[in-house]
Amino acid sequence: MLPGHLDLTLGEPPKALRMPAEPILRTAEISECTGYRWLLHRAWGKGPHIAWAMCNPSVAAGLFDDPTLKRITGYSFRWGYGSLVVGNIYPYRSPSPKELHRWRESLGGESWKHLDFHFNALKVAEAFKACEFHMAAWGNEPEQGDVEFWRGMVEGQSDPAMLYGPAAVGTG
Repeated sequence: MLPGHLDLTLGEPPKALRMPAEPILRTAEISECTGYRWLLHRAWGKGPHIAWAMCNPSVAAGLFDDPTLKRITGYSFRWGYGSLVVGNIYPYRSPSPKELHRWRESLGGESWKHLDFHFNALKVAEAFKACEFHMAAWGNEPEQGDVEFWRGMVEGQSDPAMLYGPAAVGTG
């Protein structure tokens, strides 16, 4: 399978082909207060880099992979990529969609005016520059205005500017 071409065949691949073999290099960029995660990085071998733009409430970190991260690592590996980076539209770390949406509402309905929202978009844009393919998978319903603003910031800073979605790949 060539990078940039999606294998959407049904059924489970053999177990040995689902996930990259260890060691997988796992890192994360998290705020000093630990309440915000800017980026997750995973690398397992040679090959191009894929970027995942998501709205995924999670507490995944440098050494911890949640179920969604495991799923997209498997997709990325099977599609021929050697590493991935994940950037979330909302940087707030939370284990639940309800808590994430409460955080967003606490900003007064204009999260795009929040400094951490801007900082996050700029961090994501910089990381996405090194990726050959960008995949959007926001299954937890971010606010449309936030998506448009965030995409404008990321696409304005990142080249190639390719974000697909919403939920181009069911990761939820």
